[in-house]
Amino acid sequence: MIAIIIAAIVVTRRNLASATQLATTTTATATASGTEVQPQPAVKINYEVDPEFMGEVKEEGKTIGYWISLPRGTSRDTKVTLKLTGAQSQIIIPKLLSPPKGVSGAFNPPSITLEEPKSETVTLTLEISSDTQSGVYILSITAGPSTEKIYIIVE
Repeated sequence: MIAIIIAAIVVTRRNLASATQLATTTTATATASGTEVQPQPAVKINYEVDPEFMGEVKEEGKTIGYWISLPRGTSRDTKVTLKLTGAQSQIIIPKLLSPPKGVSGAFNPPSITLEEPKSETVTLTLEISSDTQSGVYILSITAGPSTEKIYIIVE
């Protein structure tokens, strides 16, 4: 199991470095309006880390991603904090994009109204079916115009 986690963290570091670069590029994208540049709305996605089954992936002391370890046939809740930037108010419907076979998730509440600069918390319930193969799976979580990846280690 330790080898799987170490391998997952190594894979995670490589993949998250490019994902972080993409997220930074996406967040920094702006459109021209006359002579002013208007920032595009973005939603910052953060996780409340439960050290029992979740951890941060860090590079040079900076958190660049997260991993969650779950045994087959279980489900867990994790808190996800969403913060809007670049817009005054927006209705956000967080979703999992194309979860792998045997992995499912639901957000509660299923939608939320974000107002800048406040942040709001939703609960993500992840469920791993008992017939899911052990390994590392990448989930994409989308909230408004932003997408983040989280790595699931299935034991």
